[in-house]
Amino acid sequence: MASMRVTLVRSKKQNMYNRAYVNPESLELYREIRQNQRARCGAVGSEHGCALINDILAVQLHADGALRQNEIALNERQFKSAKTWKGCVVSVAKFELPNNIEMEALYVELQMPSGTPNRINARNLEEHLKKRFSGQIMHVGQEVQFRYNGVTGIYIVNRVIMGGNEDVSNGSIRGMLTGKTKIFFDPLTENPKIVNQAMVPGRIFRRDINPEEAECVLKAHGIGGMSRTLNDLYTKVFVTRTMDPKLVARLGITHEKGILLYGPPGTGKTLFMSVLSRVLYAREPKVVNGPELISKWIGESEKNIRELFNDADEDYGKYGEDSPLHMIIFDEIDSIAQRRESVHSENGSDRVVSQLLTMIDGVKIRNNILIVGTTNRKDLIDEALLRYLFLLNVLVTSTYLNCVSHHVIYPFSMVLVQYLVLSNLLKVWI
Repeated sequence: MASMRVTLVRSKKQNMYNRAYVNPESLELYREIRQNQRARCGAVGSEHGCALINDILAVQLHADGALRQNEIALNERQFKSAKTWKGCVVSVAKFELPNNIEMEALYVELQMPSGTPNRINARNLEEHLKKRFSGQIMHVGQEVQFRYNGVTGIYIVNRVIMGGNEDVSNGSIRGMLTGKTKIFFDPLTENPKIVNQAMVPGRIFRRDINPEEAECVLKAHGIGGMSRTLNDLYTKVFVTRTMDPKLVARLGITHEKGILLYGPPGTGKTLFMSVLSRVLYAREPKVVNGPELISKWIGESEKNIRELFNDADEDYGKYGEDSPLHMIIFDEIDSIAQRRESVHSENGSDRVVSQLLTMIDGVKIRNNILIVGTTNRKDLIDEALLRYLFLLNVLVTSTYLNCVSHHVIYPFSMVLVQYLVLSNLLKVWI
């Protein structure tokens, strides 16, 4: 490892290749890599090396005879990614490439200046970026500057999928861009509009969760005993949202609009709701307590319900079926969704239920919403609303009582005594 002083790259050409430059003598320290890694480090032979700056940014090193032996030249985007600036001293260590560093897929967000054509062909840009940056190391959060069709742009790495479909959601693991890497551009980019892009695989969770690793992912959020529950939700509620929207429309498939968590007090409904909001890949969830929506003024309660859906309506109007998921959580939903009376009533709760039903499945289409409600009085909730909610009984039940399934939720920080058998405890509890 060496310490070097940061300077700015000298030419526009150097500025557009996402490379770092050092004195030729300094380069000798970093290109002594194993033979089987040379081709993977960017180009052929010993023209360059690989280095890690400040233990953050992995770069290709190329020679520039105009630089002093203790200098390293970066562009401004590399300054930001390495958390440094011109004139600062940084640590520069040789970066040893691990096995299986090649990326399967790279998800990026484009930032283009004004004057850029309104539409960009995704496949043409993908090939251009792979040709320009093949062999370079990327990490989540990194900003890369490039030039395309005479315009200088930036892409920000949002997500990296490594070989074996390992999904990386933080910058601690790095991947190499290769000619086989698939690049997906954020479909929500408005300027310019991305066209001719291969279907972006639908995302429901912040990382890909399969049955084998679901429990580990949830334990990372401080809760255990929910893998089976999460599998049920995925297959019965979320799986349609991972499909191609055009295929969903052609087959006439409708998405589940909501989930109802019900069970006695203290069985983990609110805990489950909290974890679910952190695991799902969606906009920041809106969490409201049912009683807070009720107002003494006529029409005010209905207005409060409508305002909860404003952001979802705005996104759906802009992006259509590509809109991100909006999650609205009602704690104690029975306080605003009680069964309507068969005769005319002055009770304002009837109007609130009607308004909520209209927002969930009215004339205006909203395929980008997910309603989550919690209650310990499912019997009070209006039957029309129950038809739109996937019912999840968050309750310790027993197969001995002919129950269909059981979901046992416990905080991961709790210690279970070795001699305790949950099935025996269920017999006593139920």
